[in-house]
Amino acid sequence: MMKEKSGNLPGLLFEVSWEVCNKVGGIHTVLASKALESVSRLQDQYIVVGPDNWREEQNNPEFQEEPDMFIGWKNEANNKGLRIRTGRWKTAGNPIAIIVDFTPLFPTKDRIFSKAWETWQLDSITGQWDYVEAALFGYAAGQVIESFVNYYYHPRVVAHFHEWMTGMGVLYLKENASHIGTAFSTHATVLGRSIAGNGMPLYQNLKDYRPDETAKQLGVRAKHSLERSAAKACHAFATVSDITAQECEQFLDRKPDLVTPNGFDLKLVPKSGQLEQVKIASREKLLNLASAIAGASYGSDTILVGTSGRYEFGNKGLDVFIDMLGQLNRDLKTAGQLVAFILVPANHYGPRKSVSNRLDGHTEPIVRSRYLSHNLHDSGDDPVLQRIQQVGILNNLEDPVHVFFIPSYLNGNDGLLNLEYYQVLAGLDLTLFPSYYEPWGYTPLESLAFGVPTMTTDLAGFGKWIQDQLAGYLNKCVWVLNRTKQDHDQLIIELTEELKRFLDIRDAKSSQLQAEALELSGQVTWQQFYPYYQELYSKVLNESGIGNLPERESAGMDDSISIAQKRKTNEPLWNDVLVKSTLPKELAGLE
Repeated sequence: MMKEKSGNLPGLLFEVSWEVCNKVGGIHTVLASKALESVSRLQDQYIVVGPDNWREEQNNPEFQEEPDMFIGWKNEANNKGLRIRTGRWKTAGNPIAIIVDFTPLFPTKDRIFSKAWETWQLDSITGQWDYVEAALFGYAAGQVIESFVNYYYHPRVVAHFHEWMTGMGVLYLKENASHIGTAFSTHATVLGRSIAGNGMPLYQNLKDYRPDETAKQLGVRAKHSLERSAAKACHAFATVSDITAQECEQFLDRKPDLVTPNGFDLKLVPKSGQLEQVKIASREKLLNLASAIAGASYGSDTILVGTSGRYEFGNKGLDVFIDMLGQLNRDLKTAGQLVAFILVPANHYGPRKSVSNRLDGHTEPIVRSRYLSHNLHDSGDDPVLQRIQQVGILNNLEDPVHVFFIPSYLNGNDGLLNLEYYQVLAGLDLTLFPSYYEPWGYTPLESLAFGVPTMTTDLAGFGKWIQDQLAGYLNKCVWVLNRTKQDHDQLIIELTEELKRFLDIRDAKSSQLQAEALELSGQVTWQQFYPYYQELYSKVLNESGIGNLPERESAGMDDSISIAQKRKTNEPLWNDVLVKSTLPKELAGLE
């Protein structure tokens, strides 16, 4: 099941993402949960690089700045126009973090893109501002890594770039710093996500799509061009599942060298006794919030189910989830039997005052929306609210199914629950993620880690992986729904029947379901999956030719710059905290 062999780790590893110290979506979960395992293997030889998107606002809640870190290099880099801050990512493992201000590149963006067209045929002409910002961040990240490596004179360096947003970094290093190996990972292809998001058939018609024409049709030409250019230019190319590997081969003209499944860090989960306390407290808060929104009372035997993820109505199966709830509402008989939560961030403007007042014990009439926890901009056009009403869920007191939409990031400061997502997750009895487009699928994996049974699909990378690798757990604590061969109506029937069966067994087998979920999560950890990354980095070292370099030499660097000469300044390479770390002798300044 797991790889037995793994390759050599690099002497210094940079990992670059738009979501380093910048929580946006699933890649943040990948890197944040993997950080502890990366640090345990590489210590301070592991450095993450992200965008400095908080430079003009309040302090970045995920970044702890250490101004004295790498002070000599920062002074030199600053003189060359690079704007950087150094410190630690406030996640498990606390890896060294460099965050980059890419805005100084705005005046020269046309020159940068013109050169990229001449060298790589990178088609940036149609790129909108979200493309420009991301591309310039990638370019700036490449400059920063080159500057760092040249200053500290270190061989066997690998820079790992994630998603199209960082692709310019791959191209920059390929052209300007051949002594640095590059890996590129796509977690979801630009075209695959766009095709699925526009309601077009993806998998059954995969071979029929002409990538350039389809990208132009869907308005993602520049992003697709950057993703493809980076995939072709890097020393080693990876993706997260066999499903997405098929997309890569068709859309990006390169079959991934390796599939690197996403694991989870179980240290993020409280110990068993503490987890039970979290579950109880979260469940109480969820039921209180539901009561404050709908004005109903819920018994202790009420089943709580939920779904979450980014707001992609069709890709994430929100339509399927709501349609199933509508069918279940028609089939069940007992009032308040099931309460469902849609935990999907949307464009809200704060908690609803009436809900907040009722949570504080004040008497308020139940008016306006019986579904929303927070005020939502353009709520009349919101797909979730429209679908809930279309399927006939009214949240009346006599209805067996109630559904609530919480459109806020659950970061512990949403104004109502004031819990973090994992705390809320722990309070649920079951999660459902009937996704159509899901390259991996962290949400069901996270559910299992917190002892919550889950349902996913065979079009999710994780669901397909479970079917292939751990089929013994199917229909116990994890259900994998058939989206490959079923149409929408058939899927609703299957999902509704599975929910009914769950309701029948849940009370009798609650402890067993939780135990099986925790047991399964123990087999999908980063400790077991990190060897895939190690194999990826070994391939980079081999393909780039830097894996065989002597310790004191590095291709493309000035041999006259010796470590001894670097030390003549009597300036430590690291601040006092970092000097105590276990470092390679080149970085520690030791013989």
